[in-house]
Order: sequence, then structure tokens, then C-alpha cells
Amino acid sequence: MMKEKGYIAVFKGSAVEADQVHDYLSENAIGSLVRNHLQENFLAGWMSVEADHSAEVFVSEDDFLKAEALVKNIFHAGAATDEPALEGE
Repeated sequence: MMKEKGYIAVFKGSAVEADQVHDYLSENAIGSLVRNHLQENFLAGWMSVEADHSAEVFVSEDDFLKAEALVKNIFHAGAATDEPALEGE
């Protein structure tokens, strides 16, 4: 679990998945930040991050437990429906 200045990473995956997690947290009144390592490296002039683990979603320490539960819900939501799960389900 990575921490940055009062924020804790609640998710690590592709940039598309991270955006989905960010939107879902927002819909549930939790603010989050997305850090796209792939884009950061590209803008810096090198490519050293795997696309599958290129982004992280951070939430405040106060929101971490609620956000963690919601993120787990996202991954298991697709298992019982036609919706795809976000990661390896």
C-alpha cells in the first residue's frame, strides 16, 4: 500500500480501470486522485511501466476503509452479471 502526503493508494491497475474506480468512488461521495504513471513516463521521454499496472487511485486516509470496500465491490460486481469485472475475474 503506497502513501503520498495524506493519501493512500486504494487501487493499482490500468489507466482505464483507474478512471472507472475514480468515477465509482465519486458517485459514492469519495474524492480520489488518479496518478497515471504511463502518461507521466511518456511525457518525461521514456517508457518503463507495464500498461496493466500503469495507474493508481489515491484516497484520503479518512476515506480509505470505505473506499477499499467499494473497490472490492467493483471487482466482484461483474462476477454475477454480464458486466465485466475490472481485473482478472
